[in-house]
Amino acid sequence: MSKKHITDKILQPLLAATALIASFGFFQFLYPYHLMRREQLSIFLYDWDYIIRTYKGFGGAARFVGDFLTQFFYYPVAGPLIVSLILACIAIVSYKISRKFLGSGLSTVMAALVTCWSFMRECGNWYDLPYTISVLGYLSLALFCLKYCNRWIRVIGCMVPVAVGIFFLGSPYEKESGRLWSRPDIRQEKVIALDIEASRTHWNKVIKLAEKEDLYIDEATYYYNLANAQRGMLSEKLMNHSQHYTFGLFRWVNENESQFTITSAGEAWFYLGDMTQAEQSAMVGLEFSPKHTGARFFVRLAQINLVNEDYGTAMKYLGILSKTLTYRRWALKMMPENHDESTRNWLEYMRSNLATNDFVHLDGDKRPVLRNLLAANPDNMMAREYLLCFDLLAVDLESFMEDYTPNMIPSRLYQEAVMTWLSYHDRLYSHTIRQYGIELEMLNRFRHFSVNPEQYKNTYWYWYMLEQSNQ
Repeated sequence: MSKKHITDKILQPLLAATALIASFGFFQFLYPYHLMRREQLSIFLYDWDYIIRTYKGFGGAARFVGDFLTQFFYYPVAGPLIVSLILACIAIVSYKISRKFLGSGLSTVMAALVTCWSFMRECGNWYDLPYTISVLGYLSLALFCLKYCNRWIRVIGCMVPVAVGIFFLGSPYEKESGRLWSRPDIRQEKVIALDIEASRTHWNKVIKLAEKEDLYIDEATYYYNLANAQRGMLSEKLMNHSQHYTFGLFRWVNENESQFTITSAGEAWFYLGDMTQAEQSAMVGLEFSPKHTGARFFVRLAQINLVNEDYGTAMKYLGILSKTLTYRRWALKMMPENHDESTRNWLEYMRSNLATNDFVHLDGDKRPVLRNLLAANPDNMMAREYLLCFDLLAVDLESFMEDYTPNMIPSRLYQEAVMTWLSYHDRLYSHTIRQYGIELEMLNRFRHFSVNPEQYKNTYWYWYMLEQSNQ
């Protein structure tokens, strides 16, 4: 065996192992939710009519393989493993191509550069796996031609498979972002993590992620508040996290916001009971997703229409999801004829929170919407908590006192807000706070706060003091 063969026997598996281990470790432990998000924005149906219609024409094979593999990104280990194996294959093929012209050292460098470029493209938020499949396909075609085109007569023989390959592989250029490569965005990854866990109703996981010190951003606050509201602890935990005006309760939607912000805005409205805004958010997400599809949006639209008792529309989305691998079981369970007791109880609860009156309102008018929800169901405790906390974070104590009913929600936060309002109107006396069911001990705490505010950072008093100083 020649020295070249020995070198190749060592370098090829070393390159492949390095690409496999490095990329798997990155996507599994540092960037896992990025792949899960890409799965949510895609869908693959086990339906021959759909497959033939969707994957016919230019680049159909690459799109078929890419979408088929993307469905497995739903799972924590499967997604990183698939991407890592593809990158390892790219490393091997790139090395073999370079070895036809260069020495082992330069071939290793070239293979590493191609693999790193493919890796960086995989880090893009709007990236699609078929592009990487296409790159691997073209590299394999190039290697095939180099291996079998030693004589000019064979060049003609290779033209047919190359032409066929181009037709089935399509363009390797990622047109969604228009970039030749991307780079990891760790901050965005953490935001996506919150969104993914919220979509799966893993509320304890959401809270754990949001409580990390480096996540004190509006998106983290939004999901932190939503998760605590789902556990009935919104007012209790509100001041334990940074709060920026009312952006932590609602995502503000306008033409300048990203698709991610617009679609995440519907999460709070869905659980509050405003299906109109939740549906609008899901439809916008569906329209502006890279391929105008996505399992995440079909799931939410199916839920919304089930809650609204629009079974015909719900069955349209459930029928689509029933043809997928990952969501089939859930879709069959949610079909009206298959509802079990837990599903019926959930639907009954969600329907009890629906608004009975629909009205036109501006995006900034959150308070009238919340009051409308409470008018339909005074027992909608999430809407009540959101209304009261909205008043507090908007620094609107007058509206808060209109919406607040003593003892309806026993909360230290609300008692602190009442005392702040009484102090502002010079009515903070022992006999007045008793009228609101507040113990005299709270008055002593307020006096201590006035002396040393830094010891009471998780109180509304401290937050209100900072907001007033910033105005």
